[in-house]
Amino acid sequence: MKLVYLLLLCCLISSIEAFDRAGKTKSSPPTKNKRRKKPSKSTSTNKNNKKNKKQTKAASSTSAAATATATEPRTSDAKAKTFIYELEHATSSNGNAFTSRGSIEVTISKRSKSVRVDSSKIRSSLTENELKQVRELAKTQQFYRLRLPSLPGSDRKVIASIPACTLMAGNFKESLWLHLDLSGHLVAFDYVTPISTGECTKAVLAKVLNRHQKDVKTSTTVQIAKAKNGHRVPNKIQGISNPPPGLQHLLKKTKAQEEAANQPGFLRRYWYILLPVAVMMLLPGGK
Repeated sequence: MKLVYLLLLCCLISSIEAFDRAGKTKSSPPTKNKRRKKPSKSTSTNKNNKKNKKQTKAASSTSAAATATATEPRTSDAKAKTFIYELEHATSSNGNAFTSRGSIEVTISKRSKSVRVDSSKIRSSLTENELKQVRELAKTQQFYRLRLPSLPGSDRKVIASIPACTLMAGNFKESLWLHLDLSGHLVAFDYVTPISTGECTKAVLAKVLNRHQKDVKTSTTVQIAKAKNGHRVPNKIQGISNPPPGLQHLLKKTKAQEEAANQPGFLRRYWYILLPVAVMMLLPGGK
Protein backbone atom coordinates (compact mmCIF):
# COMPACT_ATOMS: atom_id res chain seq x y z
CA MET A 1 0.00 0.00 0.00
CA LYS A 2 2.81 2.34 0.83
CA LEU A 3 4.25 1.84 -2.60
CA VAL A 4 0.92 2.72 -4.17
CA TYR A 5 0.70 5.96 -2.16
CA LEU A 6 4.26 6.87 -3.19
CA LEU A 7 3.45 6.34 -6.83
CA LEU A 8 0.34 8.50 -6.58
CA LEU A 9 2.34 11.29 -4.92
CA CYS A 10 4.94 11.15 -7.65
CA CYS A 11 2.24 11.37 -10.29
CA LEU A 12 0.65 14.37 -8.56
CA ILE A 13 3.98 16.15 -8.22
CA SER A 14 4.86 15.55 -11.87
CA SER A 15 1.44 16.76 -13.04
CA ILE A 16 1.72 19.94 -10.91
CA GLU A 17 5.17 20.66 -12.34
CA ALA A 18 3.82 20.17 -15.88
CA PHE A 19 0.95 22.62 -15.23
CA ASP A 20 3.40 25.20 -13.84
CA ARG A 21 5.61 24.92 -16.89
CA ALA A 22 2.63 25.32 -19.26
CA GLY A 23 1.45 28.49 -17.42
CA LYS A 24 4.92 30.06 -17.62
CA THR A 25 5.17 29.46 -21.37
CA LYS A 26 1.76 31.13 -21.97
CA SER A 27 2.52 34.22 -19.83
CA SER A 28 5.97 34.92 -21.31
CA PRO A 29 6.01 36.68 -24.83
CA PRO A 30 7.56 34.83 -27.70
CA THR A 31 11.30 35.38 -28.04
CA LYS A 32 11.25 35.40 -31.86
CA ASN A 33 9.28 38.77 -32.17
CA LYS A 34 11.71 41.64 -31.90
CA ARG A 35 10.78 44.74 -29.92
CA ARG A 36 10.56 48.09 -31.72
CA LYS A 37 13.40 50.34 -30.93
CA LYS A 38 12.44 53.72 -29.54
CA PRO A 39 14.27 56.71 -31.00
CA SER A 40 16.93 57.86 -28.69
CA LYS A 41 16.79 61.30 -27.19
CA SER A 42 20.18 62.19 -28.60
CA THR A 43 19.07 61.76 -32.25
CA SER A 44 15.92 63.90 -31.80
CA THR A 45 17.90 66.66 -30.13
CA ASN A 46 20.44 66.57 -32.98
CA LYS A 47 17.66 66.98 -35.56
CA ASN A 48 16.14 69.87 -33.63
CA ASN A 49 19.53 71.53 -33.41
CA LYS A 50 20.00 71.22 -37.17
CA LYS A 51 16.55 72.75 -37.83
CA ASN A 52 17.30 75.63 -35.47
CA LYS A 53 20.61 76.25 -37.23
CA LYS A 54 18.89 76.34 -40.65
CA GLN A 55 16.25 78.76 -39.35
CA THR A 56 18.87 81.05 -37.87
CA LYS A 57 20.83 80.99 -41.14
CA ALA A 58 17.70 81.83 -43.17
CA ALA A 59 16.77 84.63 -40.78
CA SER A 60 20.28 86.06 -40.95
CA SER A 61 20.25 85.90 -44.77
CA THR A 62 16.85 87.65 -44.98
CA SER A 63 17.96 90.33 -42.55
CA ALA A 64 21.15 90.83 -44.55
CA ALA A 65 19.15 91.14 -47.77
CA ALA A 66 16.80 93.62 -46.12
CA THR A 67 19.69 95.76 -44.91
CA ALA A 68 21.28 95.57 -48.35
CA THR A 69 18.11 96.74 -50.06
CA ALA A 70 17.66 99.47 -47.50
CA THR A 71 21.19 100.79 -47.91
CA GLU A 72 21.43 100.40 -51.70
CA PRO A 73 19.89 103.26 -53.71
CA ARG A 74 16.92 102.49 -55.96
CA THR A 75 17.79 102.21 -59.58
CA SER A 76 15.85 104.74 -61.66
CA ASP A 77 14.36 103.98 -65.02
CA ALA A 78 17.12 104.66 -67.54
CA LYS A 79 14.66 105.08 -70.39
CA ALA A 80 12.53 107.66 -68.57
CA LYS A 81 12.82 111.22 -69.87
CA THR A 82 11.72 114.43 -68.21
CA PHE A 83 10.43 117.32 -70.30
CA ILE A 84 9.98 120.82 -68.87
CA TYR A 85 7.38 122.93 -70.66
CA GLU A 86 7.39 126.67 -69.98
CA LEU A 87 3.84 127.88 -69.40
CA GLU A 88 3.01 131.40 -70.59
CA HIS A 89 -0.16 133.47 -70.38
CA ALA A 90 -1.52 136.62 -72.02
CA THR A 91 -3.59 138.99 -69.89
CA SER A 92 -4.17 141.51 -72.69
CA SER A 93 -5.59 141.44 -76.17
CA ASN A 94 -2.16 141.98 -77.70
CA GLY A 95 -1.20 138.96 -79.79
CA ASN A 96 2.41 138.67 -78.58
CA ALA A 97 2.02 139.88 -74.99
CA PHE A 98 2.83 136.55 -73.32
CA THR A 99 4.61 136.41 -69.96
CA SER A 100 5.87 133.50 -67.86
CA ARG A 101 3.55 131.76 -65.45
CA GLY A 102 5.70 128.82 -64.41
CA SER A 103 6.56 125.42 -65.82
CA ILE A 104 5.17 121.91 -66.15
CA GLU A 105 7.37 118.82 -65.75
CA VAL A 106 6.37 115.70 -67.67
CA THR A 107 8.23 112.39 -67.13
CA ILE A 108 7.66 109.75 -69.79
CA SER A 109 8.81 106.15 -69.35
CA LYS A 110 9.14 104.24 -72.61
CA ARG A 111 9.56 100.95 -70.77
CA SER A 112 6.30 101.05 -68.80
CA LYS A 113 4.62 103.66 -71.07
CA SER A 114 3.60 105.66 -68.00
CA VAL A 115 3.45 109.46 -67.83
CA ARG A 116 3.81 111.57 -64.69
CA VAL A 117 3.02 115.27 -64.45
CA ASP A 118 4.28 117.80 -61.91
CA SER A 119 2.40 121.10 -61.91
CA SER A 120 3.70 122.42 -58.59
CA LYS A 121 5.86 125.05 -60.29
CA ILE A 122 2.93 126.90 -61.84
CA ARG A 123 2.41 130.33 -60.31
CA SER A 124 -0.74 130.35 -58.18
CA SER A 125 -1.28 134.11 -57.97
CA LEU A 126 -1.76 137.09 -60.29
CA THR A 127 -0.20 140.49 -59.85
CA GLU A 128 -2.29 143.64 -59.55
CA ASN A 129 -1.48 144.64 -63.12
CA GLU A 130 -2.37 141.20 -64.47
CA LEU A 131 -5.66 141.19 -62.55
CA LYS A 132 -6.54 144.61 -63.97
CA GLN A 133 -5.90 143.37 -67.49
CA VAL A 134 -7.97 140.23 -66.92
CA ARG A 135 -10.84 142.38 -65.64
CA GLU A 136 -10.60 144.48 -68.81
CA LEU A 137 -10.73 141.31 -70.89
CA ALA A 138 -13.87 140.22 -69.03
CA LYS A 139 -15.54 143.60 -69.52
CA THR A 140 -14.90 143.55 -73.28
CA GLN A 141 -15.90 139.86 -73.63
CA GLN A 142 -12.42 138.74 -74.72
CA PHE A 143 -10.32 135.64 -74.07
CA TYR A 144 -7.61 134.77 -71.57
CA ARG A 145 -4.90 132.70 -73.31
CA LEU A 146 -2.29 130.13 -72.33
CA ARG A 147 0.66 128.96 -74.39
CA LEU A 148 2.97 125.95 -74.29
CA PRO A 149 5.82 124.89 -76.61
CA SER A 150 5.39 121.76 -78.70
CA LEU A 151 8.78 120.67 -77.34
CA PRO A 152 10.89 122.22 -74.56
CA GLY A 153 12.79 125.13 -76.09
CA SER A 154 10.92 124.98 -79.40
CA ASP A 155 9.61 128.08 -81.19
CA ARG A 156 6.47 126.25 -82.24
CA LYS A 157 3.73 127.06 -79.72
CA VAL A 158 0.41 125.50 -78.85
CA ILE A 159 -2.22 128.01 -77.70
CA ALA A 160 -5.54 127.52 -75.91
CA SER A 161 -7.95 130.13 -74.60
CA ILE A 162 -11.02 130.59 -72.44
CA PRO A 163 -13.36 133.58 -71.98
CA ALA A 164 -12.02 135.77 -69.20
CA CYS A 165 -15.48 136.17 -67.71
CA THR A 166 -15.88 132.36 -67.54
CA LEU A 167 -12.51 131.99 -65.81
CA MET A 168 -13.44 134.61 -63.23
CA ALA A 169 -16.87 133.04 -62.72
CA GLY A 170 -15.10 129.72 -62.02
CA ASN A 171 -13.03 131.38 -59.24
CA PHE A 172 -9.85 131.00 -61.31
CA LYS A 173 -9.98 127.19 -61.09
CA GLU A 174 -8.57 125.77 -64.30
CA SER A 175 -7.75 122.36 -65.76
CA LEU A 176 -5.26 121.53 -68.50
CA TRP A 177 -5.44 118.26 -70.44
CA LEU A 178 -2.22 117.62 -72.38
CA HIS A 179 -2.24 115.54 -75.56
CA LEU A 180 1.26 114.04 -75.85
CA ASP A 181 2.95 111.25 -77.74
CA LEU A 182 5.65 108.95 -76.31
CA SER A 183 8.42 111.12 -77.74
CA GLY A 184 7.26 114.12 -75.72
CA HIS A 185 5.68 116.15 -78.52
CA LEU A 186 2.75 118.26 -77.37
CA VAL A 187 0.07 117.92 -80.03
CA ALA A 188 -2.59 120.01 -78.28
CA PHE A 189 -4.04 120.77 -74.86
CA ASP A 190 -7.54 121.46 -73.60
CA TYR A 191 -8.09 124.44 -71.32
CA VAL A 192 -11.32 124.45 -69.30
CA THR A 193 -12.63 125.53 -65.94
CA PRO A 194 -14.49 122.86 -63.91
CA ILE A 195 -16.79 125.45 -62.32
CA SER A 196 -18.73 127.48 -64.86
CA THR A 197 -22.06 129.30 -64.66
CA GLY A 198 -22.68 129.11 -68.38
CA GLU A 199 -23.18 132.28 -70.37
CA CYS A 200 -21.60 135.44 -68.98
CA THR A 201 -24.53 137.79 -68.80
CA LYS A 202 -24.36 141.35 -67.50
CA ALA A 203 -25.54 140.26 -64.06
CA VAL A 204 -22.92 137.50 -63.87
CA LEU A 205 -20.20 139.89 -65.05
CA ALA A 206 -21.15 142.46 -62.38
CA LYS A 207 -20.94 139.80 -59.63
CA VAL A 208 -17.61 138.54 -60.94
CA LEU A 209 -16.03 141.99 -61.11
CA ASN A 210 -17.24 142.80 -57.60
CA ARG A 211 -15.94 139.50 -56.23
CA HIS A 212 -12.44 139.52 -57.73
CA GLN A 213 -10.90 142.91 -57.06
CA LYS A 214 -7.58 141.96 -55.43
CA ASP A 215 -5.54 139.04 -54.04
CA VAL A 216 -6.58 136.49 -56.63
CA LYS A 217 -5.40 132.89 -56.15
CA THR A 218 -5.47 130.42 -59.01
CA SER A 219 -5.87 126.64 -58.75
CA THR A 220 -4.43 124.73 -61.71
CA THR A 221 -4.58 120.98 -62.34
CA VAL A 222 -2.68 119.36 -65.19
CA GLN A 223 -3.50 115.89 -66.50
CA ILE A 224 -2.59 113.73 -69.47
CA ALA A 225 -5.36 113.00 -71.94
CA LYS A 226 -5.16 109.25 -72.61
CA ALA A 227 -5.99 107.83 -76.00
CA LYS A 228 -9.37 106.17 -76.40
CA ASN A 229 -10.54 103.58 -78.88
CA GLY A 230 -12.64 105.01 -81.67
CA HIS A 231 -15.94 103.69 -82.93
CA ARG A 232 -15.76 100.39 -84.75
CA VAL A 233 -17.19 100.05 -88.22
CA PRO A 234 -20.11 97.60 -88.02
CA ASN A 235 -19.72 94.35 -89.90
CA LYS A 236 -23.46 93.64 -89.79
CA ILE A 237 -26.27 96.15 -89.88
CA GLN A 238 -29.42 95.16 -88.06
CA GLY A 239 -32.77 96.89 -88.08
CA ILE A 240 -35.31 98.21 -90.56
CA SER A 241 -33.61 101.53 -91.30
CA ASN A 242 -31.71 101.83 -94.56
CA PRO A 243 -27.93 101.41 -94.26
CA PRO A 244 -25.51 104.14 -95.33
CA PRO A 245 -24.51 104.34 -99.00
CA GLY A 246 -22.10 101.60 -99.95
CA LEU A 247 -23.01 99.35 -96.99
CA GLN A 248 -26.21 97.82 -98.32
CA HIS A 249 -24.57 94.42 -98.64
CA LEU A 250 -24.06 94.33 -94.85
CA LEU A 251 -27.79 94.53 -94.13
CA LYS A 252 -28.93 91.40 -92.36
CA LYS A 253 -31.71 89.68 -94.30
CA THR A 254 -34.30 87.16 -93.28
CA LYS A 255 -34.69 83.74 -94.88
CA ALA A 256 -37.74 84.86 -96.84
CA GLN A 257 -35.84 87.86 -98.21
CA GLU A 258 -32.86 85.67 -99.14
CA GLU A 259 -35.13 83.18 -100.93
CA ALA A 260 -36.94 85.98 -102.76
CA ALA A 261 -33.62 87.46 -103.84
CA ASN A 262 -32.35 84.10 -105.06
CA GLN A 263 -35.48 83.35 -107.14
CA PRO A 264 -35.03 83.87 -110.92
CA GLY A 265 -36.89 86.64 -112.71
CA PHE A 266 -39.82 86.39 -115.11
CA LEU A 267 -37.66 86.16 -118.24
CA ARG A 268 -35.41 83.50 -116.75
CA ARG A 269 -38.36 81.37 -115.72
CA TYR A 270 -40.38 81.55 -118.98
CA TRP A 271 -37.69 82.05 -121.63
CA TYR A 272 -38.56 78.79 -123.39
CA ILE A 273 -42.10 80.12 -124.06
CA LEU A 274 -41.19 83.73 -124.84
CA LEU A 275 -38.39 82.83 -127.25
CA PRO A 276 -40.52 80.90 -129.81
CA VAL A 277 -43.23 83.58 -129.66
CA ALA A 278 -40.66 86.28 -130.37
CA VAL A 279 -39.24 84.26 -133.30
CA MET A 280 -42.68 83.75 -134.76
CA MET A 281 -43.42 87.45 -134.48
CA LEU A 282 -40.18 88.33 -136.28
CA LEU A 283 -40.77 85.93 -139.15
CA PRO A 284 -42.52 87.36 -142.25
CA GLY A 285 -46.24 86.93 -142.14
CA GLY A 286 -46.28 86.92 -138.36
CA LYS A 287 -48.90 89.02 -136.60
